[in-house]
Amino acid sequence: MNNPNDLISRMAAIEAYLDADPEATFTEILDSVSAVDAAPVINGRWYDKGSLSCRCSCCGCKSNKEYNYCPYCGAKMDGERRNNE
Repeated sequence: MNNPNDLISRMAAIEAYLDADPEATFTEILDSVSAVDAAPVINGRWYDKGSLSCRCSCCGCKSNKEYNYCPYCGAKMDGERRNNE
């Protein structure tokens, strides 16, 4: 049995269901689908320390520009930015 927390492709699951033996159980069908290679999204935000740069709320690294993602840790910057936090 695969790890129940594995991520699988919806399309791959549908194809496995359509190709499955009519006697196969739901668990057997899903176990036949390979897990996808994915990582969880880390969400963060930029915050100021009163200078020209800002800091990532996840790793604390400084950046001179507010990117959509932290260039150091890869956190997705979709949180609210707060000044002088």
